[in-house]
Amino acid sequence: MAVFTRVTEQELAAWLTHYDLGTLTGMQDIPSGTDNTNYFIALAQGGHGADKVVKELVLTIFEHLTAEQIPFYLGLMAHFAKEDFPVPLPIVDRLGKLFSELMGKPAALVARMRGHWIETPTAAQCGQLGHLLGRMHLSGQGYAEEGANRCGIAWHQRSAAAVLKFLDPDEQELLRSELAVQTAFDQTRLPCGAIHADLFRDNVLWQNGIISGILDYYYAFTGALLYDLAVTVNDWCIDDRLRFNGERLHALLSAYRSERPLSVAELDAWPMELRRAALRFWLSRLYDFHLPHPSEIKSTKDPDHFRDLLIQHIRHPASISA
Repeated sequence: MAVFTRVTEQELAAWLTHYDLGTLTGMQDIPSGTDNTNYFIALAQGGHGADKVVKELVLTIFEHLTAEQIPFYLGLMAHFAKEDFPVPLPIVDRLGKLFSELMGKPAALVARMRGHWIETPTAAQCGQLGHLLGRMHLSGQGYAEEGANRCGIAWHQRSAAAVLKFLDPDEQELLRSELAVQTAFDQTRLPCGAIHADLFRDNVLWQNGIISGILDYYYAFTGALLYDLAVTVNDWCIDDRLRFNGERLHALLSAYRSERPLSVAELDAWPMELRRAALRFWLSRLYDFHLPHPSEIKSTKDPDHFRDLLIQHIRHPASISA
């Protein structure tokens, strides 16, 4: 999340007249992230004092997504929220629409989820996440809409072409060779469904030891469930030496498999999906680092982390026992 588009309280209050939510009482920038403009907003409705109802929401202004793409993401969030998963519920306006134009761009409101993210998760917390992710994958297979992968192979090829000049010869060779491997790899035999595709630690909120929020669905797509699992363990279960923490990895995978057993094809594809997940985030971090968006508030992350993780996965392929 970040701030690319500035909105005044007066401009926001005018836009909020499309909703039946009450009076705007405050707004606050959300400075972290790289893709959309986000604000926390508060609204008051009803009487005075104890009788007043205060709503806390998140306003998102979409900087890149089109009006044709957005319904998949907001619909998926609504699907999960209605099935009692801890996912922000999108708010409809008086016409029943999930988004409308603000400052010349699509914008939406979702419920604010309370909690904090955990930098160093325990094995028990990884197990809790594994159970939840397994159940969400089963639920996501029942989501009728299909969403394209905005960071699929075509995006990999475009991004690689754009950042290649910034890399040293060894990095260029690594990127070219791994891109060729992943382009040739066939994922069609793997079970698919609606997946988050960005389930990093900072997209999971915790409160009183329980997962209280799963955030940032705007990279979700219809794709291999195993890829989503690989993205998750690449962040949650890696230690400072870029090796898997055995306790955390076992807890997450065991919990996940108790909800959704893995097929033989998925067991075979596991090393390649770990590499694919590492490549995707190496590329996106390279692009953000070398070709940043001209935002007012910008946070970039070290691309070398996922380069080194990709090398580790190539040299030491991981496996899952049947």
